[in-house]
Amino acid sequence: MALVIGFTVVQSSGSDDADEAEPTASPSTASQSVGETPEESATGDAPQKKTRTPAPAKTSASIPPEADPVPLDERVRTRDDVQIAIVKREIVKGKARFSGEISGPALRLTIEIRNGAKTPLDLGYVTVNAYTGKQRTPASPIAAPGGRPMEGTLKPGASADGVYLFSVGKSGRGSVTVGVDYRASEPTIIFRGSAS
Repeated sequence: MALVIGFTVVQSSGSDDADEAEPTASPSTASQSVGETPEESATGDAPQKKTRTPAPAKTSASIPPEADPVPLDERVRTRDDVQIAIVKREIVKGKARFSGEISGPALRLTIEIRNGAKTPLDLGYVTVNAYTGKQRTPASPIAAPGGRPMEGTLKPGASADGVYLFSVGKSGRGSVTVGVDYRASEPTIIFRGSAS
């Protein structure tokens, strides 16, 4: 049975630059109507420049519900008035510091959440995952440089951001899927596009 989820995408802008990122270029602002094919932004600060309402996503008993994918540079407003966006994308050299991590090319993502709801949001539930290619091969998380997961409680009307890194080589940047979970009872927010 299909679960119908509705989201509204609104506009946002990028955040501060990070020290170890490669030079990147920001695209110019443009508007887009529903049904047009969005053009992905270059790596770097990711302006949320397009507005559209994603179509409902399909779910099954074995797959957690997911919102329909939106481009990497869009901002999503959920049905409980929480806004989520990838405000910066950077290509950095990942540094292995913990068991299982591998040094090498990495994608560093700054995720921002704005709590427009009337109740506090527990950021301890926030998880971010990344995948590459059409088959959604999981990208391994890595902590450095600059990893900083969200934590604490987000009051109504407040914003917070976190930094998440994933081992993604040049060949995997052409098609990247990022999933953000922010509340156990809500579907995963899905961003998809080129991170090159």
